[in-house]
Amino acid sequence: MSTVHGQSRGFSRGGTCARLGRRLAALALALVAFSAAVAVAQVTFEAAVDRTQVTMNDQLTLTLSVSGAGVRGAEPQLPSLSGFSVAGRASSQQISFVNGRVSTNLQYSYTLVPTRAGKQAIPAATLNVNGQVYRTKPIAVTVAGGGTTQPRQPAQPSQPSQPAGPAAPMPPGHSEDTEGGYVFVKAAVDKTQVYVNEQVTLDIAAHRDSRFAWSRAQFSQPETTGFVGYDLPKPDPAAETLNGVEYVRVPCMRQALFPAAAGKLTIGASTLQFTTDFFNADARQVSSKPLTITVLPLPEAGKPAGFGGAVGQFHLEASADKTALQTGQTVTLKVTVTGTGNIATATEPSLGDLAKFKQFNSNQSEQTSTQGLKLGGTKEFEFVLMPVEPGRLALGPVTLAYFDPTTKTYCTAKAEPIAFEVTQGAADQSVDSVTGFTKDEIRLLKKDINYIRPDAKRLADDGRVLYRRPGFLLLNLLPLLGLGGASLYRRQQLRLANDAEYQRKRRGRETAAKSLGEAEQCLRRGRSAAEFYAALSKGLRELVGARLNLPPSAVSADTTPTELRARGADAALVARVEASLRQSELGRFTPSGGEPTAMEQALAAARQCVSELERAEV
Repeated sequence: MSTVHGQSRGFSRGGTCARLGRRLAALALALVAFSAAVAVAQVTFEAAVDRTQVTMNDQLTLTLSVSGAGVRGAEPQLPSLSGFSVAGRASSQQISFVNGRVSTNLQYSYTLVPTRAGKQAIPAATLNVNGQVYRTKPIAVTVAGGGTTQPRQPAQPSQPSQPAGPAAPMPPGHSEDTEGGYVFVKAAVDKTQVYVNEQVTLDIAAHRDSRFAWSRAQFSQPETTGFVGYDLPKPDPAAETLNGVEYVRVPCMRQALFPAAAGKLTIGASTLQFTTDFFNADARQVSSKPLTITVLPLPEAGKPAGFGGAVGQFHLEASADKTALQTGQTVTLKVTVTGTGNIATATEPSLGDLAKFKQFNSNQSEQTSTQGLKLGGTKEFEFVLMPVEPGRLALGPVTLAYFDPTTKTYCTAKAEPIAFEVTQGAADQSVDSVTGFTKDEIRLLKKDINYIRPDAKRLADDGRVLYRRPGFLLLNLLPLLGLGGASLYRRQQLRLANDAEYQRKRRGRETAAKSLGEAEQCLRRGRSAAEFYAALSKGLRELVGARLNLPPSAVSADTTPTELRARGADAALVARVEASLRQSELGRFTPSGGEPTAMEQALAAARQCVSELERAEV
């Protein structure tokens, strides 16, 4: 009886384990299904048209919008459009970071031309994301044989780009190359007089008489030599009435431009090529008027010491990863610069008196952003510091000098001083420059005396002992040579650790050679002009900064020639260095700068400058 009872208990435990396993499996399946449902819910796929009533002489825009996580690179598939033909296609992409998550918004715009009258339907489009298929809702469109049409309304959501489509014949007496004509391009800036590095907002839009259309439109950007440009968000096309005529205003370009030098700079003419008939290959062209910008130099009066060229409105914040530490320990100081203006011009802030700290290499990173039509961003600097004595030590205030173009005055952004409580370590924690260890970490592990107890029976003849051989002298010289090499190595390391100028020169040569090699690889592999000139500019700035004992961020085509002349550099060398720096800074923004021949010439000029600077006594 007891045996049967024991078997019953064992069976019960086995059944409980089985039921528990089934429940855990069901829970795991539910979690997988829930995760998949969340992933599916993160993707949105919608279709919209700018109007649902058109005529045979008109066109409409179909916009497919895709948003969510993991949709980058996904492209929708258009259905079979029996009542329309596709006359043009454009796309745009926007990536955003929210709470650490990456979200992508894609928009595909299609210009549709009716091929027959009547009630038509645009079937559902499809999108495949990681094996999951999404479909839009069908859209009904009424196509009339002629007459007026429903006013054009912006599609929701939409991000129109280059317009295209068939066009009615141009009316007699209509001009196409002046403002107020059938089609014209207008360029405008928010100001025509600015300071060096102050933002100029350039807005270029094409205007088309709303009664007509164009086809195969292509926009060419203007030359902006002397400016550094950043793209700004473009608005949607909209209706605009000029002199009693209703136009469709199509934004073509919107940029924040920052002049790099004082003087009169010109924004060249932008052009728009188009045809007046979708099946007509004869292209027409209209152009905007060039614009002249007067760039004022930054005033010398009131310029603070240490000003590095930052123009805008900036704010400083400083923080340390710890405020209580011992001698020999390091602390990381993080300084964040935020504000409006070209954040790239914000130089390394001043940390104040560092007599009681030892500073090691610093790192920096930057990120641009827009606030309306103003460019701004964030630039972060990280400094590694080590206190050299115990006590209550204060660091700061951390300061950054900049010029505010709105008030036309120099200002200084400040971060409050940071107090550190530094205690004496249990032992000397200073870092040895050769070994990289603290003195406390280098300790005696064992002390022995090893006696020599020769056995007379095993002694060899004196004539064959080592010290009587000719090679013995060479063996004695080896420790001396090793000691001399170690001494030279130690002196080299000490100089690298304590001589900032020597360290910058040595590492500047290495970094310059590496960057010029990267520029050559960009050229050989057919990469973009932006990557090529970025590598070229970095190499030149690293070497010039090393030779002049300046940080690379302080090297530019405007300031470097003055420094070279002050140090007695040859005039021809100064001219070549200035030309090469300016080409590396502005080459990516000129139409001819992206041609392989121009890029090869720029690389050859840069290598010549590097070679001559290495030999020059500056």
